Amino acid sequence: MPDVQLNWVAVMVAAFVAFVGGAIWYSPMLFARQWSALVGMTEDDQRGAGPALAMVLQAVITVVTSAVIALVVRWSGADNPLEGAGVGLLLTGGLITLDHAKLMVFERRSPALFAINNGYTVLAGVVMGAILATWR
Repeated sequence: MPDVQLNWVAVMVAAFVAFVGGAIWYSPMLFARQWSALVGMTEDDQRGAGPALAMVLQAVITVVTSAVIALVVRWSGADNPLEGAGVGLLLTGGLITLDHAKLMVFERRSPALFAINNGYTVLAGVVMGAILATWR
């Protein structure tokens, strides 16, 4: 593997944009109600330490995901938003979403839940890839 230097400011900005995008995606403005119903979560379930811990974990995972996308963007030579978006799409749509599709079938989860969760994942990956390829 080639030695790659990451722009950690770009990694953090891309992660922040994706994290904020997730907050909007899962807000009442978009998919919060549908998602809550599909996972059987009440408003009471969404209070307390559990959701706070989940948000911290989500932030850490988003930074790691951004760093991984940044590495693959560098290795691929992508240097514009379209190419970076393609790398993000390949990683999130081609790996994560396909893996979640098998879980949907085995766990008998709702296709609507799959679409909500993986729609965000793919959109976030595409946006992070575009940012990371542009801001090298």
